[in-house]
Amino acid sequence: MTIIYMLGEFPSASEYFILQELLAMQQRKVRLRILALQRPQGNTFSIPGTATVMQEVTYYKHGFIRALQAHLYCLTTHFGGYITALRQCFARPLPAIRMLAHFQKGVFYTYTLRHEPARHIHAHFASAPAAVAATIGTITNRSYSISAHAHDIYTADSLLEHKIKQARFVVTCTAANKKFLAAKTDPNSLHHIYHGLAIQDWPFIVRNSPNPTGPIRILTVARLVEKKGILYLLQAIALLREQLDIHCTITGDGPLQKQLLQYVNQHGLQQQVTFTGAWPQDKVKALYQSHHLFVLPCLVADNGDRDGLPNVLPEALASGIPVIATPVSAIPELITHRETGLLVQEKNAAEIAAAIQTLVLDPELYAHLARNGRQKVIQQFSMDHGIDQLYALFHQNNLA
Repeated sequence: MTIIYMLGEFPSASEYFILQELLAMQQRKVRLRILALQRPQGNTFSIPGTATVMQEVTYYKHGFIRALQAHLYCLTTHFGGYITALRQCFARPLPAIRMLAHFQKGVFYTYTLRHEPARHIHAHFASAPAAVAATIGTITNRSYSISAHAHDIYTADSLLEHKIKQARFVVTCTAANKKFLAAKTDPNSLHHIYHGLAIQDWPFIVRNSPNPTGPIRILTVARLVEKKGILYLLQAIALLREQLDIHCTITGDGPLQKQLLQYVNQHGLQQQVTFTGAWPQDKVKALYQSHHLFVLPCLVADNGDRDGLPNVLPEALASGIPVIATPVSAIPELITHRETGLLVQEKNAAEIAAAIQTLVLDPELYAHLARNGRQKVIQQFSMDHGIDQLYALFHQNNLA
């Protein structure tokens, strides 16, 4: 079986699950052709396993000569599909300039794939990657499928419904996402598959509950964007610093970093809060092992953006670190209050602070959550199970 994968930025430290999927497909003897719309930007890392797939990656390239070759090839070999795809640029509700950009990339990759016999494209994200995959499909009569996630669903462009209806099938990573998408397409074409973890890579660390006299080490790993709710975690730290010897490590980067640092400085939290920037996977694993609590107070952003199920939550639970989170989107699919973690209302610093105090003062609950959290991940969030489901979908749809 050969599958053409259409990706956005690759490799991406915040989308490690895509690399895991590619490696797992290779292990199942799937031949990959990987098309990536852009090279990594900002902090990138030598993620284990990247080298084994990078030789299969073709990045989009600008250039007049290459573009001319690609358009001439499409006109002479796929005339009907080329004209249909071009007309669609002016028949859709999106601005024509954006549609033309997708069209140009589709033409480029059609030319790139001119000697490739594989007939199916799988796009990660229902945004630009799916739009380009759909364009290639229109030009060459290839089928495509989509893995839809969170941002690409909840802040989707007006073409989302069209893209998912035209896809052979759509995979999404949470039951909440599937329910949302079911209102936009045939539910029979939707499949819910968790990303999952390679459990063996996340050792369970038995740890004592934090001593109320401290120090109490709190961790969050997140992009510094509105939907992660980091500001409310900082507010909770400010509420607790007079009562507990507390320190919070925040690992990640993003557009709100300056604003969050300003809050720390204005409220004198420099001794309680450390921003590390984004770290590679191996260093993040060490952080899980050295901290007492993991807090991620996700929220629904003003523009409707929200997480599906942040990958860091099963990572934390698999590592044996109790989690405090919010019941946003699919998080309750993993976190059951007082069984596999604690849930607090979004945008509520006082509830975050109270939950931290609860776990500091109740060692039995702390141990209960640690054990149950690990078991939940093992039972429902195994990466091998999810990859087997996706592999089966490729076979069931005769994509070999």
